[in-house]
Amino acid sequence: MFTRNPKCSSNSESFFASSQYPIIFTHTVTIISIPVGIYALYCLIYVTPNNMKSAKNHLLNIHFWTMGFDLIFNVLIVPIGFFPSASMATLGFGYEIGIPPRFNLYLIQSIVCVIGVTIVGLFENRFSLIHTNPYRIERKCIRYSIFILNYTLGFTANIPPYFQSPNLDSIRLDFLRSFPCPPKEFFSDKFTVITDDPGYVTIFMCIQCIIIIPQALFFSLYTAYILVLKPNHSVSAATRKMQITFLIAFVLQFTIPALLLCFPVFYVWFSVWANYYNMEYNNHLVILIGLHGFLSTLCVILIHKPYRIHLFSFFKPRPKSTLQVSGINSIRNLI
Repeated sequence: MFTRNPKCSSNSESFFASSQYPIIFTHTVTIISIPVGIYALYCLIYVTPNNMKSAKNHLLNIHFWTMGFDLIFNVLIVPIGFFPSASMATLGFGYEIGIPPRFNLYLIQSIVCVIGVTIVGLFENRFSLIHTNPYRIERKCIRYSIFILNYTLGFTANIPPYFQSPNLDSIRLDFLRSFPCPPKEFFSDKFTVITDDPGYVTIFMCIQCIIIIPQALFFSLYTAYILVLKPNHSVSAATRKMQITFLIAFVLQFTIPALLLCFPVFYVWFSVWANYYNMEYNNHLVILIGLHGFLSTLCVILIHKPYRIHLFSFFKPRPKSTLQVSGINSIRNLI
């Protein structure tokens, strides 16, 4: 049985290195993000103008999976990683109700890929709406086949590493030889490992990225090329301007939250490459990832003009009632 080294430094016991930091932060973010997410859902359903109707279902699909990611990560899982080891502890509500930690991790990995698939679907929609596009996908059977394959990839590509049954005690011992002061969760039954070979997991993640990211880049960049560099003169300038505006808004909507995730990705790569361990930084990664869904929802509301106008309308001063003003004037006339 493993026990924590009593000679560990005070830094390993600081608030930012403790499990309370990610738990408090993720739960606080959830309390704020749920009403914001519900408001964004209302805007998508009832405020979306007619000129955005073609993208409405895609935006709803993206929002559904984004909110699902938010709730699963910040409520059910709340994982803290022990990088450079491919191990972690799950501190969320899912552990309390008996959901296996490895299933939670599989679910969150799959949803991340599915969000990428939904983004591809939106850009394909904009891509195929341009009638002068020689590569537009007109047949529904082709479109459905592409996205069935993409969704299948999202839910199955991560499965192979989970067939392994790594020896947790052996992994703990290897880690403690280099880093003797992990938090107490490292020694609890909340500790879990997908595989004892981090490179094995990385291979399947790279396969997903190689298939999903080029699709999103092709659909978005070729759409931009047609609209900006090869415009169709039979389409009015106003329509083309509107299409460009929508494309820019959609790119910003997904790029801003994606940039937030770049820091965790680069840090994990650095940690594994340099064999560097810092529990405070590992916890900061949880915070950044936990903010992704909330930031994505804010981008939906603030970047798209119709939703932004609807939000700001709540803060505009209401005009004085005409009936009240006329009534006051009548009283003054009587006096």
